[in-house]
Amino acid sequence: MLGSKKQQERIRNIQDREAKERFERNEQQGADIYKRIVTLRKNPSRTAIAYNALTLLKEAQHLEALIRQSIKDRTHYDFDIGDPSEDGDLATRHGEDIVYAVRKHLANPQTIWQALSDQLPDVHFSIHEQDVISMISATIRIHFVAGIIEGLELAGVPIPRG
Repeated sequence: MLGSKKQQERIRNIQDREAKERFERNEQQGADIYKRIVTLRKNPSRTAIAYNALTLLKEAQHLEALIRQSIKDRTHYDFDIGDPSEDGDLATRHGEDIVYAVRKHLANPQTIWQALSDQLPDVHFSIHEQDVISMISATIRIHFVAGIIEGLELAGVPIPRG
């Protein structure tokens, strides 16, 4: 039993370290996207701003897809919200999906010893906290850049398609 518990703790430590590395990598890529958003303001050409904003949107969507795939590979949970035009409130659908995913967890049954000594059983969430933060951050980035593009369209700037 002790060897098993030590082995589980080692595995948990490795998983925590990997999650931290993924989080730091995703955070750095997100920071790069925000730095490039700031440089959009310094560009005097309206068409260049539109093109660069569209490029940023594609990169933000790609980063979110990588995070989704990473979570799906480890937990078999897919953050697919379907067609956003079905009921219109995309933000609520994202929120509900994330809450549902975070609530899923595994709990070992409480042993008699734990019950007698007022210890709680081990609980392991299927999606690591830092992965959820990365997912939410990536989603916010996409909507932020999409808002920039929408603002450009409202201002009459032609947005390249394709």
